[in-house]
Amino acid sequence: MENTGTPTSPQFDALELNPFGLDVSGSFASKDSELYTYAFECADIDGDGDVDFLGTLTDYSGDVAFHEMYWCENTGSATNPSFAPPVLEPFGLLPSADGAQYGGLSFSLEAADLDQDGDLDLLQSLYFSGPVAANSVCQYFENTGSASAPSFAASANNPFGLLAGINLPNNNLGVRSIQFSDIDGDGDLDFFANNIFGYGFPEGYVMEYQENISPVEVNELDAPSFELYPNPATTTIRFDWGELEVLAATISDASGAQVMQCNPARTEANIEHLADGIYLLSLETEVGRFTSRFIKK
Repeated sequence: MENTGTPTSPQFDALELNPFGLDVSGSFASKDSELYTYAFECADIDGDGDVDFLGTLTDYSGDVAFHEMYWCENTGSATNPSFAPPVLEPFGLLPSADGAQYGGLSFSLEAADLDQDGDLDLLQSLYFSGPVAANSVCQYFENTGSASAPSFAASANNPFGLLAGINLPNNNLGVRSIQFSDIDGDGDLDFFANNIFGYGFPEGYVMEYQENISPVEVNELDAPSFELYPNPATTTIRFDWGELEVLAATISDASGAQVMQCNPARTEANIEHLADGIYLLSLETEVGRFTSRFIKK
């Protein structure tokens, strides 16, 4: 449903099915009628300035349900999206080290720069645990590549002290959905989970929350030759690259989503259109990547 209104006065148009060529279920229908698409995420996973579509595919055809990931690249543009057919197991996202499919159902998928290194990582929740331990219900795939050339490491279960789904009775049922958001505005991503404990039970679904109490530090360029000012900024930020030869400069929001590109040949950028909050300026240079936070208010 397209918002044909404004950010402050939304008005939604009629419902459209399978927009922008996103007929995911149709793409897989010929393979097996027992395939279902549940979790999905819209994110600029390849860092080219437009939003791509990622999802998980669950297969019920065997005795044990399993899942795998797929990617539909946005081959259009940021303002005129068009999606390619799905590609299975993209960016090295094999479900396990030996390539065997995961047991269990993946109902929630999140792309977030959880370690704040300038690229998007992936996390998914499991509904029922399959071969994974009952308390390992949030799986983390670190992006060991880059923002523009992602490559994901093997999954880690419940990293960083995540405890979703293990503090309640019947925790072996797993977690239905997860969400990372800077809910308290302190510059790091906190964690929400919807526990599946209530399915068929009178207690109902339970919302769980964990505050990020030990944010990962961003490696910033510790040199006087690089300056970003003013900080906080309201309408314009200014740059002094010093002796750095900047190849690309991008700005991401607190969730890790790229919100704008800056011209490295210029000494300032207009940020008036950005919402108030914390942002990350990432520089690609000949000697490596450098980042710096700033506040828009």
